[in-house]
Amino acid sequence: MIDPTEAESVSTECTVCGRPTKADFAQCSVSCNLASKIPLEDGGSLPATWSLGGMLISAFVLFNQFMFWSLFWVKQSQGAVELGDRFEWGSIIIGSLWLGGALWAWGISQPKRFGDAVIALMALLVVFAPRFVLDEPPSVSGLFSIANFLIACRLYRGGIALWQSSKKKEK
Repeated sequence: MIDPTEAESVSTECTVCGRPTKADFAQCSVSCNLASKIPLEDGGSLPATWSLGGMLISAFVLFNQFMFWSLFWVKQSQGAVELGDRFEWGSIIIGSLWLGGALWAWGISQPKRFGDAVIALMALLVVFAPRFVLDEPPSVSGLFSIANFLIACRLYRGGIALWQSSKKKEK
């Protein structure tokens, strides 16, 4: 038999999953508490949005480019030139795909700020200008890494601003 005082303490429902909780808590578990802090887009049932998915995929591809670039330098310094060249080609291919995707996204979104266009043009100059100006230009994979880093800093500024504002709300 259930004690009436216990029945009153279990009378509320979790705001995320709907399971019963104690009267003092809005969520039933730590997972539901974490899920309640993730904003939903347009009242949807999933916290994932297209912009979040695009940013995560883009960051994953950019991470792989930097990883291949660093492996290129490590293998070159170890004397494994052939393996280093393979990593450099991997970095160049992934870097060019990322740069193409970033410029495509830039073209679709029609930049609202002058700084967006300046950063994109600077990145293109970083990739192509040293080949014509310097006697011994840096590696193409290094140039792609620098250009993609510049563009990524500009593209991800919205995600960084959201993250910083969520930290202010927690305090």
